[in-house]
Amino acid sequence: MASLFEATYGAVWPSKRRDMTLSTRGWELWRSNSTGAPNGLRCFKQHVNHSKPMSAIPQVFMGLNAIDLLIPGPLCIRVNPVNVTNTGMDIEFTTFNGTRVWSAGATWFAYVPHEGGPSFRTGTVQCDPSVSGYSLHLPGMPGYPHRFEYYVPFAQPFAPGQPPPTVLTVISGFNAPAKNENGVLPLRIRVCAPEVDYDHFKLVVETWEESLVSDVTVSWLAYSVNPDSPYRGCINSMAQPCMATAPNFLVSSGKGPRDFVQKITWPEFRDVPAVATWLSGFEIYTNTDVRLKAVEKARTRNGCDLIFGTWDNTIVGGGDITWFAFLDSAPSAAGAAGPAGVEQGMRDSNGRRFVMSPPPAAAAPAPASSMPMAPPMGAPAGGLAPPPGPADSEAGLECIVCFERPKDTLLQPCNHICCCSTCAAKLSPNICPVCRSAIESKVKIFFT
Repeated sequence: MASLFEATYGAVWPSKRRDMTLSTRGWELWRSNSTGAPNGLRCFKQHVNHSKPMSAIPQVFMGLNAIDLLIPGPLCIRVNPVNVTNTGMDIEFTTFNGTRVWSAGATWFAYVPHEGGPSFRTGTVQCDPSVSGYSLHLPGMPGYPHRFEYYVPFAQPFAPGQPPPTVLTVISGFNAPAKNENGVLPLRIRVCAPEVDYDHFKLVVETWEESLVSDVTVSWLAYSVNPDSPYRGCINSMAQPCMATAPNFLVSSGKGPRDFVQKITWPEFRDVPAVATWLSGFEIYTNTDVRLKAVEKARTRNGCDLIFGTWDNTIVGGGDITWFAFLDSAPSAAGAAGPAGVEQGMRDSNGRRFVMSPPPAAAAPAPASSMPMAPPMGAPAGGLAPPPGPADSEAGLECIVCFERPKDTLLQPCNHICCCSTCAAKLSPNICPVCRSAIESKVKIFFT
């Protein structure tokens, strides 16, 4: 099997829990301006290791996939990769002034391209009043989108003989006032790339109605695949709108955890692909705290479920999830299918392994069931907090069904560890939530 690029992806959700013993160690971003640093600047770093060393220092595309910010106070959160090496990196969350961040989630895709594989470019754009034309921090016309347009050049143009590149834009940071003159928070941001050429693309950042946005940090990923490449058909992406007009849009109002689940499809991969998700737009109108998540589950070779959710009494008017599905190896010369080569496994700062979603089984998965996956049964009262692991609370260990208890059950024969024993006992039909293969036995496991 030809390896056309090396890749790793994953997600972390450090957070404060109402039970302090379950909070992520070192997470102090929930405290209001407590550090004494200029402007109350506060930072948290979480180290992750690649499951095996990469052949070179990778490029990293990173953005937010979850937020839980407290009101009152301005709303500011940013995430970016630092200290990147071929063995791992630090994920850095920052905030400042009076912002209180209960939790935040970051998703990343890191890659080392190989000759003959897809061409990639990535970067970050800071959109704020120091950039000519930025005015989203000023009142706009009521009822109309308030736009900022910026042309982003590629440091190295794409080859004009191939199709124009695809560009993904996601939110990796923002800063906005806490409330308007009516005492209500209207937080509305959307980022997109409506025009793409071989040497640049046009970035559009929008807000609307009475929202004011002091600044937005946009991360972008551009890729192109030669139509003659053996990798053609092994990569897909899209910005998926989450519309309040959908009949099952349950997150617009209410109390408690609420999820809007959309089943999406793509041209069938030869194996179950890796899938990463980010927030690329949202509309929140609330006088309570700001809570939102964008995750995926139930992956198959031809689709997955996208989950756009909130909890407690946050009001969500809609948004956008950008997703990226890929395999990082091409079929062999004989055309045989094989398992994806993506390095999904990560390790936290204590050396414990965690994944965004468990890797696919080596055997071909059973056909997907037409029955939709049940939405998560609940979220912690304090926000998007990972459940306690054997020794501490680290992201990626939570049951993918309830998002509350830790994974502790081995499903056989596929050997996925993806849910807790409570949810495993209730699976109906009795199939693995990840690969949809029939379950013959369930074994409770214990971490040491």
